[in-house]
Amino acid sequence: MYEDEIDEIEVSTKYFGNIIVNVDKCGNCDAYIDYNNQEIVIFFSDYNIYDDKGKMLLEIVDKYFEINEIAKKSIIEYFHKSKLLKYYFKWHFEMLRKSTIMELFGVTSFKKMDIKNIVEKLKYPTLHCSMENGEKRISLAYMVSEFYTEEILSVKMNDRLKITGFLHES
Repeated sequence: MYEDEIDEIEVSTKYFGNIIVNVDKCGNCDAYIDYNNQEIVIFFSDYNIYDDKGKMLLEIVDKYFEINEIAKKSIIEYFHKSKLLKYYFKWHFEMLRKSTIMELFGVTSFKKMDIKNIVEKLKYPTLHCSMENGEKRISLAYMVSEFYTEEILSVKMNDRLKITGFLHES
């Protein structure tokens, strides 16, 4: 994408101060935020179709930490009930070296993994907001480690911040 195809909008946020939001000519927008030595990415698909563009964007950005906590709690709550969640974490134990597993999880056996401890250590996720059948959808993409694997665990929710599902992507 060429720089002249991107509009930059400065937005004043509750937790991040002033941030720059990039809006491309296709109507997608993103913000890359440095926070506590981590990069937080917030992405909106089809930003140009929202009626309340600025208000909705600011609400989502200002609720980032609340949304993250809801998603993390749902991973812990549903871990023992969801084959997909178990598989996402178990995949790492089956595919990575024991030394890497020990570094990431503090144990080398999946059965000994403390899901609450692991979830608490997850870095800030990428937040993606989109429209689906006329309704706003939010997805948070977590990675156990961006250095050892490209496996992503997505937590899906609606605009009322109710969990609608999980997805394992690679």
